[in-house]
Amino acid sequence: MAAQQATIWETRTLDAMHAERQELWSRQWSHLWQDSAFYRDKFLDAGLREDRVPDLRDLSSLPVTFKEDIRESLDSAPPLGRHLAAPRD
Repeated sequence: MAAQQATIWETRTLDAMHAERQELWSRQWSHLWQDSAFYRDKFLDAGLREDRVPDLRDLSSLPVTFKEDIRESLDSAPPLGRHLAAPRD
């Protein structure tokens, strides 16, 4: 199966690979907005919007998360923090 997936990627154009990766990133972007108060607030503070998914080539424009941010998140909502993006159950 891994060999088959490798073959699929090897035969694609760069534009096709970028489009597929952009679609996966789009899903991740929506997931973070919907399921993580921590990242939603971080993105809002940076002036970003849920309906404007950054292009993969622009990832460097996203806000950086530092260790101190994670510590504050953990302190504010123990035991898993505000950055949790999965259901607790």
